This record gives sequence, structure tokens and C-alpha cells, in this order.
Amino acid sequence: MADGEQPRQDVFRRVNSVLEAAGLREVQVQSVSPVGDQAIGGDGGPGVGRRVQTLRIVLEPVSLSELGAFLGRWRHDQALWIVTGVELGAAREGGRYRATIIAGAVYVPSAPRPSENSAQGTEQ
Repeated sequence: MADGEQPRQDVFRRVNSVLEAAGLREVQVQSVSPVGDQAIGGDGGPGVGRRVQTLRIVLEPVSLSELGAFLGRWRHDQALWIVTGVELGAAREGGRYRATIIAGAVYVPSAPRPSENSAQGTEQ
């Protein structure tokens, strides 16, 4: 979980970095897109204010062993982004698939800082 700020939006670069580190030169990133950013329900206890940012990564063409290598490397290099789902499209020639990966990062936003104007308005 990240504390204080929303996870950075350079996910496309991160995906390409993981592909390179895993040695997967034939796998192409078809898309990386945000799915949403929403509050995580709480009971008023610790962790109140937590949010989860979710994204969708589409890789194609990818074999099952390449997908496993990508996911293993992703888990190692991008621990903040937890994979919550994987969907495989129909196999194509050569046993390669279209893989849609859903990942989420939980974070606690920083508390808003009081503006100088509101601080000056309270001093008299």
C-alpha cells in the first residue's frame, strides 16, 4: 500500500520494463488503460480513506509460459500493483493468446493541507 499519494501514472513504461526484464521481446503491449480509482469501504477503523486505483493491461500475442514469466516478473518488480485477474482470449495459431490483466494499487491519499487563505482567516 502506498501512503500519501496516488500511484504514478507511468504504467505503460512499467509494463514495457517488465517485458524487457522477463526477456519477452515477441510479446506486444496492446493497451494499458485505467479502469478506475475508488474508495475502499471501511468501518471507521484503521485504513479509513484507503483508495484503490485499477488498470487493465492487454498483451498479445502471448503463450502461457510467457504470461507466467511476465506475471512472476511483475510481482517482483511492481509489488505495489497487485494482479487481481487474468483473462485469456481464444488461442491462436502456435498456442498464443490475448491476455487481459487487471491490477490494482491500494493507497491512502495525503490529508489536504489547509490553504494559506483559510489559515489567515482564523488568525485575528
